[in-house]
Amino acid sequence: MSLILTRQDYFPATNLPIAVAERMPQPSFPPHRHEFSEIVIVWRGNGLHVLNDRPWLITCGDVFYIRDNDCHSYDSVNDLALDNILYCRDRFRLSLDWSQLLPRRTMMHPAAGA
Repeated sequence: MSLILTRQDYFPATNLPIAVAERMPQPSFPPHRHEFSEIVIVWRGNGLHVLNDRPWLITCGDVFYIRDNDCHSYDSVNDLALDNILYCRDRFRLSLDWSQLLPRRTMMHPAAGA
């Protein structure tokens, strides 16, 4: 069973949808899951990122996404520096009606597959 990183340890308030965790350097870290999703930006170095038992070599300039139910780890790191943009999808609140921003279907331009 893998380690679970909780929201309360990374988000300073229960209503905040986003937090940033700077890892400079990012050490090797054992397999773990989160109660949140994250976008990772690699600024420097390289290493091995294991995502759901699949190894990926990561290096400066890489950007990747980790879902809240993914299991991942870092290994064989070499001067690895990254930022984790942590977010809770259920905490995003937008006060607008998305349907007003999306194009409407018409008989002249039916949606693909409709």
